[in-house]
Amino acid sequence: MDGTKKYSSGMRGVPGSGEAPAWVRPHALFVAQPTETLESLRQFLESRNCTVSWCMPVEAVARRVSDLAPHLIVISMPRLLDLLDLCRAARGASPAPILVLGQRDAEEDEVLCVEDGVDTYLPPHASPRRLQAYTWALVQRTAIQVPSKVETLLSIGAIRLDMPRQRVYRGDEEVKLTSKEFSLLRLLMQNAGRTLSRQALNDAVWGAGNAADNRTLDVHIRWLREKLEVDAGNPQFIRTVRSVGYCFEP
Repeated sequence: MDGTKKYSSGMRGVPGSGEAPAWVRPHALFVAQPTETLESLRQFLESRNCTVSWCMPVEAVARRVSDLAPHLIVISMPRLLDLLDLCRAARGASPAPILVLGQRDAEEDEVLCVEDGVDTYLPPHASPRRLQAYTWALVQRTAIQVPSKVETLLSIGAIRLDMPRQRVYRGDEEVKLTSKEFSLLRLLMQNAGRTLSRQALNDAVWGAGNAADNRTLDVHIRWLREKLEVDAGNPQFIRTVRSVGYCFEP
């Protein structure tokens, strides 16, 4: 795909480990009102050769995400409902990892954000070191391609993805997918013909360091096949590459 950027799973970096390699300049988009915490995070990222942009007003988040194609989206909003709306808009416009700075240390808030496509949720009392570590890990965590221009419609064979509305069609029939299933299918289709490792898929869909394992991934792949394939036992779209991962057949 023209204009795509690749991330090497061999890239290493933690706070204090130095700048990103010269061949890639990560771009982070902050969807939030400027605060002392975010200003400190901006300085940290820029010191590691990252570009940081701000998205205000927040109503423009989908367009800004599509235009900028960031490698990381950081979201923080006082009201939970506004926060969830932004998470859905950002996730619908890009497969890039999303980090949320929560306003409450509440499991309910974290669960709702994760269900709406967030990769990492940090509570308000998270230390600067913890915030920097998670942010830097998300920036460079995966080898999956992030398009520089996000398609609004992705079609391969009988399968069509409507990105902004997060809808999937097989032929003329709409297929109902969960948020995780949609994210997984989108990544596979955007990398059609390319085998993606289980680790890369786990990190991209569930977030680096989260509890998802190969069993969780395999179950979601099975569910996708049951919904998309004519014969789930003999899949034509999503192929298993033994000992490696999965590939969407172009």
